[in-house]
Amino acid sequence: MTPNACNSIPALTSDALLGEECFVPSSDGGVAPDGGMLQVPVGGTIQDGDYVLVRDQVSADNCFGQDPGPPSRARSVRVFGGGTYFEWVQSDLQGTATQAWWDATGSTSGVIFTFSETCGSATLPATVGFTATSDELTLFFYGNQSFENGPLHIITTYRRTCAR
Repeated sequence: MTPNACNSIPALTSDALLGEECFVPSSDGGVAPDGGMLQVPVGGTIQDGDYVLVRDQVSADNCFGQDPGPPSRARSVRVFGGGTYFEWVQSDLQGTATQAWWDATGSTSGVIFTFSETCGSATLPATVGFTATSDELTLFFYGNQSFENGPLHIITTYRRTCAR
């Protein structure tokens, strides 16, 4: 995708890259490498503002084997309209380096967050679980691209750096 074709978020630099952490999926979320239970979706109110990825957790069957892995992924999100419009940029350095920009509308119901892409080339899941607090947004990605289908695969946690 052409940089900034959908939005004006600048390209991410290598200093923003994080390494992924591994977890073992379970019926109620997952088990962290230290044996503790991972968080589960609890819903909340998604706040407008700019967010950066601060934690990237991947199920063991999708993990590259190191925990944490080498810095390889960065994401940034801008949220508008009372948590209903999202601008994203993502950098992945696993294998071939890629950057992608996309926009999406979103709505929430309980602990479920539903995406609808409006611009870009991302393959967004139909629904994800989520937890939102005043300055954090955590998304829970499940199998078969839907909150209701399949085991937990990825947990991404974003921290808000400014309000809108």
